[in-house]
Amino acid sequence: MKKLFLGLLAGLLLLNLSAQDLVPYFNPIGKDWGYCDWYKKSVIFPQFEEAGLFYNALAIVRDNGLYGVINPRGQFVVECKYKKIYPFSEGFAAVLSKDDRIGFIDSYGEEVVPCKYDYDKYDKFRFSEGRAFIKSGDRYGYVDVKGNQVIDFKFTSARDFHDGFAIVFRPDEGAAFIDPQGKIIADLKDYTYFEEYREGLVGATKGKKQGFLDKTGKVVIPFDFTSVTVFSEGLAFVKDGKKQMFIDKTGKPVINLKCDEMYYTVFSDGLANIEKDDLVGFIDKTGKMAIPFKYESAGDFKNGWALVSRSDMEGNNFVTYSGIIDKTGKQVLPIAYKVLNDDEVLPGWLLYTYEDPVYTYVNFNGVSYSDVYRQYTTVASVEELFKPKAEDYPKYIIGNYANFDMTDQNGNRYRSPLNNFGEYFRITDQGNGIVKLEFKQEATLDGLVGDGYLHTFTGTFDFTVSYGDLGSTGFTMGKIEKEGFILNNPQGIVKVETGVESAWGIYKVKADELTIYVNMADGKNYTIRGKRDYTN
Repeated sequence: MKKLFLGLLAGLLLLNLSAQDLVPYFNPIGKDWGYCDWYKKSVIFPQFEEAGLFYNALAIVRDNGLYGVINPRGQFVVECKYKKIYPFSEGFAAVLSKDDRIGFIDSYGEEVVPCKYDYDKYDKFRFSEGRAFIKSGDRYGYVDVKGNQVIDFKFTSARDFHDGFAIVFRPDEGAAFIDPQGKIIADLKDYTYFEEYREGLVGATKGKKQGFLDKTGKVVIPFDFTSVTVFSEGLAFVKDGKKQMFIDKTGKPVINLKCDEMYYTVFSDGLANIEKDDLVGFIDKTGKMAIPFKYESAGDFKNGWALVSRSDMEGNNFVTYSGIIDKTGKQVLPIAYKVLNDDEVLPGWLLYTYEDPVYTYVNFNGVSYSDVYRQYTTVASVEELFKPKAEDYPKYIIGNYANFDMTDQNGNRYRSPLNNFGEYFRITDQGNGIVKLEFKQEATLDGLVGDGYLHTFTGTFDFTVSYGDLGSTGFTMGKIEKEGFILNNPQGIVKVETGVESAWGIYKVKADELTIYVNMADGKNYTIRGKRDYTN
């Protein structure tokens, strides 16, 4: 049975990989992030200050203190130019500009709603049912996915649209439900507070009592409770004085709880967590204990798993450790991880954890991705990694390297983040310990320069690298543009004294990745990185 369970789990992991694509990994030496596959093979080089998980083939990353979006090939869909990028919703994401203005981008990186609206750090800007609430001055209104203002800025607060309506508050007139055109569906000026709308009902407050309304504003469950929450899987947690219970959608008590006083809990995956004697356990929908009280804290079940935690005193601080259990209460991962994504839906069955000085993701097999960077270890010289004879040197690095990336000493990339360049470098064996390093770029920079013209360049730069020393042949870069670059002098090979040091991670007898540092006589230096391409 154990082998069967592990096999099923591995299958689930692989199935989910198609949704998440890649796993971020941290390089504690360079203090940067890259991406690898589930088998720990590096796919995108460590180069980001932050690296988010992939959703629908897009991931939010940070570079030089600003955020952008990449695709699974490591190409920029959105250049790192925003102070914040909110999660994508319905194919759009809110963005915060450098001057603290809110707008929206689509999944192609186009700014469909200009960054001209006011920012509030407590708002969750996103599209829902084709509408997004935004703020201008001290009032809220709504825009559509084309950036058109469809509902005037006249509300003191606003919420997302769900099931054809949204909750808004009007100055001096109180709450109301509106339709997507801004028309009042229900005038609710006598109500002061609303829970989230779930499963056709929304909890509301009237005076000192709470009950439930439908989306037309009709009272469905009388206002007889001192506290209500949200419906989930047909039940809602409510309180009537000291009585705590779950009710159905008729308002009838289904489960009367005998536990510590709580403020919020929901059924998820058929189970709900409750507390007793300061410990947490889980009940099923009949009220029967499914998992006993033994955890200091616990999250909701999602996809058959739940996060459980405890806190330990370490020095002068409490440190929280977490693990994973399944619906039988079996400990899938021990309570041993400092989890940083406890408020997420555990995407990709991954925990984002921290163990000084390493950040890492851990899958539910307990596999940590903290050691992926060792396949991409930068060392000062070849001798520090291993000591091959000069004649053996080429066999470790010859081949084609795709996913080409080149940066200067300031970290600026010498490639466009917006176009798919046909870039690679190739290393060939010339014999006698000499290798030839050939760079090739086939790029069409359309509209990147801003002068209205189409710029095209195809060329090859090559020079010879010998063991430990480049020799006397180097190269110069051409004119740098704002978002891309043009090598405007294809014949610009000049004679300069250039030193080179190489580093790579060993994968059997070949290097899957190679980094070359080129130091120019004028003090400039370039970092050239590529991933071995076995298709050529």
